[in-house]
Amino acid sequence: MLAFPMTRRLHICLLLLCLGLSACQRSPEVHQAEFFVFGTVLDVSVQGVDRAAASRAFAELQRDFQTMHRDWHAWEPGMLTRVNEAFAAGNPATATADIVEMIRRSQRLETRSGGRFNPAIGALIGLWGFHTSDYPI
Repeated sequence: MLAFPMTRRLHICLLLLCLGLSACQRSPEVHQAEFFVFGTVLDVSVQGVDRAAASRAFAELQRDFQTMHRDWHAWEPGMLTRVNEAFAAGNPATATADIVEMIRRSQRLETRSGGRFNPAIGALIGLWGFHTSDYPI
């Protein structure tokens, strides 16, 4: 009868020891990077990988965002501005698959929002003076 309480105490002590040791383990290192895209700062954090893997991921992510920034920018020369200029002039345009998908998604969002979201108001936004990368303020 004394063996049962002793065994139970031993199990509790072992459990507490394991919990204590696991609390002493180092938390995974967090790697961070910062990119400037689309007029804002993008902060990215990665954990659970080594520094080399994080660096590779950050480099790939930065390349992807730079490509999107170049191709999708609303007023700086790129694929989207060429398509928008052609449409505004009533001309057809050739676009990459990602631009076509972005336009289709935008049209669906415009419909679902009842016109509250309309990315095709670039000319109006331009009249307000928002199409600039050099803000006078």
